[in-house]
Amino acid sequence: MIEIKINLTSSDIEASFFKDGYEKLFFSPITKQYTISCIALGGISILTRTIFIFTNHIEKLSELFFIIFIIYIVLLVKQMFTLLKWKKSVKEYAVQNTKHNTSKLILSNEAFSFFSDEMEVIEKWSTVKRVELKENTVEIFASQDFIFFKSSMLEGEFTILKDFIRNHVSGIE
Repeated sequence: MIEIKINLTSSDIEASFFKDGYEKLFFSPITKQYTISCIALGGISILTRTIFIFTNHIEKLSELFFIIFIIYIVLLVKQMFTLLKWKKSVKEYAVQNTKHNTSKLILSNEAFSFFSDEMEVIEKWSTVKRVELKENTVEIFASQDFIFFKSSMLEGEFTILKDFIRNHVSGIE
């Protein structure tokens, strides 16, 4: 049986979720396409409006680009609200999960147990649906989902956790 103390901080959780561009509002993977499209359509709309003002040509085309530009602005704002809502939920999750004074993970050959101030969960290795071992996190998907951060435990403990899981769960990603 192996016992690992977990010292989770909100910065651990936020660093894990707010990476790969998700920390950016305009150029996150969710909003980047709409931002680039809005910049391009806005430029084309301004260009066609300018040409129309000086030549009285391409009025319909100018209006069409402007309408498409407005539609993309609305879609961008919608995606931004979705991203902001997600960021807020991650921050709330981080605050909620760092309230625990003490957390520990106990690994045995049959199961793993997670204990915190107000929660005790025991999961048998046979009920684990999927495990993802990443450089800085271990994610376990079972009847409940768990994420363990490298920064919330000692370096050696994180290595022990990953090796232990490799030996007790098949089909690891």
